[in-house]
Amino acid sequence: MRINNKVRKFLETFYWLGFFVLFLFAITSGSLPIQITFIIVFVIANLIHQINEELKRKKLKPIRKNIIDQTKFKLSEFVIGALILALAIYLINLWKGFIFIFLIGFFLYSFKDLGKK
Repeated sequence: MRINNKVRKFLETFYWLGFFVLFLFAITSGSLPIQITFIIVFVIANLIHQINEELKRKKLKPIRKNIIDQTKFKLSEFVIGALILALAIYLINLWKGFIFIFLIGFFLYSFKDLGKK
């Protein structure tokens, strides 16, 4: 069945609007299981979408071998990206700690001469 492009764009708009509402609900609900479920569903859906787009881009048929090869490649990309993100978050937190220590040190150093007169 062929679908009209205008209808497809219209339905995609509702899809992304619903996705955004689900995202806001997951973040603001305060419930950790909902947030973890949302993250897992998002990662899996994103992985499947990327595999399908890569198969289309390379003009490959979606046979088992091609899907497995693309899955390995996309999972390795995901792991490398997650490790880089984790390193960046760690370094930002480390940097905040260094800034905090230097600010405290400067604050204490500025009051060093108050008692002397």
